[in-house]
Amino acid sequence: METRVSLLIKSHLNDAMIEMSINQDQAQERLEFVKWMVHMFPDTNVRVDADVVYKQFQLKKQYV
Repeated sequence: METRVSLLIKSHLNDAMIEMSINQDQAQERLEFVKWMVHMFPDTNVRVDADVVYKQFQLKKQYV
């Protein structure tokens, strides 16, 4: 299912805020993903498949 990038960003930022006190590593991972999405999708109104985009992010991390 495709979702607007802006909604993915909002969702991950909200989750990161909650996780800051519970699981800082997961919160950091979410923040890195948001940063990557902002860089990759300057037009946050585009629709993407969230699972595919996250897999792309994971692959990028392996090569850095």
